[in-house]
Amino acid sequence: MVTLTEKPFRPRALRTRRRLWAVPWGLPKDPAEADVMEGSGILDEFSGSEGLVLWQSFQDVLLWAGADQPGNQFFASGSLARRRALIRTSGIAGEPCEWVSELALLLLGSRPAVPDVSERVASRCGRLAEWAASLHAWATATAFARAAAAVGPTEAAAAFRVGRLAVDAGQRTMARTWFARAIALARRQGDWATYGSANFEMGSAAHRRGEAREALRFYRRANWAARRGGHRALRGPALHGRARAELDLGAFEDAERHLRLALLAFRSNDAAIGAVQHDLADLLLRRGGDCSLAAVGLLKELWPKRGTPVERVETLTLLVRAAAAAEDAATLEGAWFEAVEILSGMGETVDAGRMLLELAKATSTALDRRSHAEEVARRALRIGEAVNDSFLRRQAAAFLMDRPRRRIA
Repeated sequence: MVTLTEKPFRPRALRTRRRLWAVPWGLPKDPAEADVMEGSGILDEFSGSEGLVLWQSFQDVLLWAGADQPGNQFFASGSLARRRALIRTSGIAGEPCEWVSELALLLLGSRPAVPDVSERVASRCGRLAEWAASLHAWATATAFARAAAAVGPTEAAAAFRVGRLAVDAGQRTMARTWFARAIALARRQGDWATYGSANFEMGSAAHRRGEAREALRFYRRANWAARRGGHRALRGPALHGRARAELDLGAFEDAERHLRLALLAFRSNDAAIGAVQHDLADLLLRRGGDCSLAAVGLLKELWPKRGTPVERVETLTLLVRAAAAAEDAATLEGAWFEAVEILSGMGETVDAGRMLLELAKATSTALDRRSHAEEVARRALRIGEAVNDSFLRRQAAAFLMDRPRRRIA
């Protein structure tokens, strides 16, 4: 019996509704090229009949994929014969010739559509994208990757591939939109490898823009996906990226914990381990005090093991800063000369100029090395003028203008 003070028992309804994830569209091209014909980058990278065949193949795939009922009914009769004749005279040879020929047969031919035609079209577009990327023809590679994504609009991996190639092509805004699409599609499909990789790329892009807090959010998701899917290859980079973002935010304890976990995750990857050890030394230096001496010892052992000249200069620059903090004049002098020698061999490039400026800033932390700092800053200014890099010119000029005021102070 139910009294007035009691509430009747009602079983709670089971939660059967799932959250709907909106899938954003990926940008078809760079916003800066809004008035340019779609796929025109193919014609810039491949001239003559070769470029025309590739561009027409790209347009055919987009037209075919965008139809409500894909088929060859909207291509003019005789299109296949004309395309084959153009391919024969285009100069395309080897496997790329086979791929565009098969695309022409699948899209322009009059035979009945085969069951796996979409998969075959996407596969040939993907191979053409890989071939163009191997030639550093990034606009062509991005175009065919986007064509493959249009054929398989629900495939997260296809959207991720467009984003990666857009990064290589320098189209950062376009890349972010495709990574966002890949994240949404992968979440729906439970594709944790693609989900984690796309989040890692978004974190890297945010980190390059100086948005450490935003980068940390994406790195956390990438780390979660790596653990959820058991993807060891992703776990190390995700942990390292997370630690670098925490380092920039001043969360030193969290950064150190994740750096040490990244060392374990990378195992025998010497290049990645060197990058983690570099950041571990940076962490010790930021903590100051006796940690500066520990950073000097770690960096002295590390810099000869770094793989590329750029990596060695980055570690030597940090060693200059650490030696200045530890008041180790001999180590500072040796590291400075090693860095200058490596940079001299890199010629007048933007990377060399910017690293010279970073070396000048690191050297300026030692009060008795003002002439060293000014010398490399003037080199950076000359490179900025030679390569017409306005950012480098402004930064180097501002550093040199600020030196007299620091000396008076």
